[in-house]
Amino acid sequence: MKIFKIDKQIGLEVYSTKGKGIGGNLRIKNSDFKVSEIEINNKRLEFFRGHKDYSYLFDKKLEFISFNLQKCGLSTFEAIKRISLKTGIDINNFYYNGLKDKRGISVQKICVKCNSLHLLTDFQDDNLILFNFKKEKDFWENEHWGNHFEIIIRNVHLPWNKCKKVIFSIQGQVNKDGLLNYFGYQRFGTIRQISHLIGKEIIMNNYETALKKYLTIRSKYEDIQTEKIRKSINKDWPNIDIKILNYLPQKFDYEKEIIKKIIETNLDYENIMLSVFGRNLIELFVHAYQGYLFNKMLSSRVKDIGKKIEIGDSVIILDNLKLPSNKIVIVDNRNLDILNNLIKKKKAVLGIPLLGKNLPFLNIIMNNKYVKKIILREKVKIDELLSWSNYEIIIKGVYRPFLVFPKALKFKLLNNSDNKNDLINILTSFSIQKGTYATILLREFMKTDPLNY
Repeated sequence: MKIFKIDKQIGLEVYSTKGKGIGGNLRIKNSDFKVSEIEINNKRLEFFRGHKDYSYLFDKKLEFISFNLQKCGLSTFEAIKRISLKTGIDINNFYYNGLKDKRGISVQKICVKCNSLHLLTDFQDDNLILFNFKKEKDFWENEHWGNHFEIIIRNVHLPWNKCKKVIFSIQGQVNKDGLLNYFGYQRFGTIRQISHLIGKEIIMNNYETALKKYLTIRSKYEDIQTEKIRKSINKDWPNIDIKILNYLPQKFDYEKEIIKKIIETNLDYENIMLSVFGRNLIELFVHAYQGYLFNKMLSSRVKDIGKKIEIGDSVIILDNLKLPSNKIVIVDNRNLDILNNLIKKKKAVLGIPLLGKNLPFLNIIMNNKYVKKIILREKVKIDELLSWSNYEIIIKGVYRPFLVFPKALKFKLLNNSDNKNDLINILTSFSIQKGTYATILLREFMKTDPLNY
């Protein structure tokens, strides 16, 4: 199967399944892509149905408040930034368990360090709803299992009878062999895959290069005017003509802020970066680079070695909820058969390293062929990556499952036409564990241009 250029740029070099996909488009409308968090008790967060009476909380001493955030057409980070600006609550006081897709409707739990509940209950925004407020003792972590999705795939060219055969084949392969657990497009950007490139420069303390890349990296999927502007900035760097601000599209807020500060300040690039992006977005960039290295290593592992475990591999023991535990076992001659049996029973899974601080068994893992290959090819300064921890951000080293298995995967025809000249729409629903991307699963079924995801 053809691997698209966008996929290759973020390390998606292999499919989990064989055979052609059904094509189609995602997210024609925001309502086509619905996401709700699943809590650790298997309870799914409901979408907003109406406000309750929260007056009983106003008399209580509050330090942390949790609430459900329903958003439409905004990333989690953009939503929190908007709440922070309107309420005056420091953006660094917001905590969440995962980023939800921008292009869609989602509901997730947010915790905020705040003692003034009215700032949140009085908040109003056309694209955001805050509800289900609760008093919390502290920020909670790992309080959710994963996410449930209801997604419409539109404009499928295959008639339903053929479409069912393709879906049935791919679903059988995923159920039997699992889904390669890549980091998905939202971690890097689809139009411009630059988050990981910025993250690498930040980790290497190349702040000027990080800002320059953010402003100047061009994409063939952007309009001609934007391409010309980026080319002009690159040519004149760092002497940017202030008139460029008049030509940048309105949505390019970060670009405008960076250019203004470069023109107005003494080119203290680190402070410019910190003041424009803030800690949360910088964290997103450095984690994108960490995710990019993971994707490259996962692809290398599949292509060069395959899925079977071998001596020197790391294996993650799964807990009762089939989530990764903190127990990591290194494969040797004595435990090879035992670990293979646990993997077969879906009680354990091969782990691919997310390189970062305090990664267990680092010396052993760094000798694995697929890890060494990517480190050398990407010219990674591994010591800087492992020790970097600026702005209270830590790039934590962990092992991420090589494969995952979606739950309750279903497909349903939304219109009843079997005429091969008509396009059909399909509703799919499924649940996947935290850290797994819906677009990576649907990439297997659609196998089309990533811009359609």
